[in-house]
Amino acid sequence: MGPTAKPLALTLGDPAGIGPDVTLLAFAARNREAIPPFVLIGDESVLAERAETLGLSVPIATITAPADAGRIFPDALPVLPIAVLGSVVAGQPNLEAMDAVKHSIETAVGLVQEGEARAVVTNPVSKSHLYRAGFAFPGHTEYLAALASGEATPLRPVMMLVAGPFKVVPTTIHIPLKDVERTLTRDLLAETIKITDRDLRRFFGYERPRLAITGLNPHAVRRWRSSSRSSPKRRAKVSTCRGPTPPTRCSTRPRASVTTRRSACITTRRWCPSRRLPSRRA
Repeated sequence: MGPTAKPLALTLGDPAGIGPDVTLLAFAARNREAIPPFVLIGDESVLAERAETLGLSVPIATITAPADAGRIFPDALPVLPIAVLGSVVAGQPNLEAMDAVKHSIETAVGLVQEGEARAVVTNPVSKSHLYRAGFAFPGHTEYLAALASGEATPLRPVMMLVAGPFKVVPTTIHIPLKDVERTLTRDLLAETIKITDRDLRRFFGYERPRLAITGLNPHAVRRWRSSSRSSPKRRAKVSTCRGPTPPTRCSTRPRASVTTRRSACITTRRWCPSRRLPSRRA
């Protein structure tokens, strides 16, 4: 990627959290891992102090425009400065820093919307401290959707977790597990299916995505009746969708044939594929 390429916009995250560590280590591994140029929107003094704590020798360069990041990235970590108020102590978040955390996210989204950055990459935040500082959104996902919507009708955010060919879309996010059953509706599931189908075509190049829908019950095997007018499949008007499927079945390796491979798995509850973890041997 050349020096004139648009950088990724990396948000500050909580300056007392692991974000500065991840940022510094990612930059240190940029050549080994072929990491594309990025610019951190944050406080260079926070990075410098954390680098010293970690024993890392990372040159840091303050820039005034994202366009400079590609040219500087081979030699120094580019930072678009945002001052963080209060003292920053690793592991001890403080309310004074929360304005900078929010400002960093807003700036990153603005840079992408203005065509100055390729995409937003978010460092972790302390939600409890953001809430105490007046943050009105459940998490990053909803906040990004609101910023992207602007003054238009708020967009419905859908989160996709990707690990190689395995793609998972949670239907519900940022709510207690006890609230999932009453929150999950046919209309919500149908809308999630429709958005997933559309964006698998737009961003992943699938001509005809195939979706597997997991059930609330981990052992779900019951199928929707094709004639049911209330089934999420009919509401979403997506023909290549089946479910509910046991969550454990979605974790199995897809077959080699393109005609039988599923494009994504939409979950109706949080699920950890613990059964698929390899056993440890002494």
